[in-house]
Amino acid sequence: MGEAKTLEGIVRLLVKADSSYAAEAYFLVRESVSYAQTRQDVHRHLTAGELVEALLEYAEKEYGLLAGQVLAEWGLTCGADVGRIVYKLIDAGVLSASPEDRP
Repeated sequence: MGEAKTLEGIVRLLVKADSSYAAEAYFLVRESVSYAQTRQDVHRHLTAGELVEALLEYAEKEYGLLAGQVLAEWGLTCGADVGRIVYKLIDAGVLSASPEDRP
């Protein structure tokens, strides 16, 4: 399997094209999507608010009191940053969007 076909390879290419966010931020957003979906009773599309809430909760569990600092160091300073990463991952084929989604 080629490097660009793995999540790590895709993230490496995304960071190379735009270094606004650390590679870890992409992985965190992807992990937060999975984390948020496990909190749902049924598998369904997540709202932006649900994803941001899940990301903050997941980051707090992973990094404790340093979560805010870690997120900032990776370039995640607001919900719009999470949305930008989501759409980069959608464009790369890692995540999917519904027709009514928008950046």
